[in-house]
Amino acid sequence: SGGVSRDCPTPAPSASAFLSFYMQSAAVGTVIGRGGSKIRELEETSGSKIQILKGDFEVEVKLFGSYAAQMKAKELIENIVERRNTDELNGAKRTDRSNASKLGSSARNSSDTNSAKCGSVNSPRPFINWNSLRENKEKYEAMKWAGLSPIKKNFY
Repeated sequence: SGGVSRDCPTPAPSASAFLSFYMQSAAVGTVIGRGGSKIRELEETSGSKIQILKGDFEVEVKLFGSYAAQMKAKELIENIVERRNTDELNGAKRTDRSNASKLGSSARNSSDTNSAKCGSVNSPRPFINWNSLRENKEKYEAMKWAGLSPIKKNFY
């Protein structure tokens, strides 16, 4: 399953630490459930507090509680997302983004910044060169609007 590898040595975090990882925004509804019922069930089952922070394409999931509770909650969430991916691949909802629904490669613990190096995923996340995108912003903007007709500004 997609997520943190099990053979990565991870020190036991302090009680105030949290585990953080990323998943695709499209899978959030499955994890939260109708009216928040699924996320409440996950919190009760694992003993961990689950916080989901919105993003455009990915969401950050933060797990609070004991280390064992965090690992249990992460495993339950991975299972739900994996089941969703399998259903999506086998069902009528099959799309090209189904492979991107895997959990993100970053697993961070707030008390140990080195634990992010231990994350692994079935497929590597694509590299985004942000500097190149910033430098070429005007070029991309021009390409974006190139096919549209010009705006007539005769307001009066």
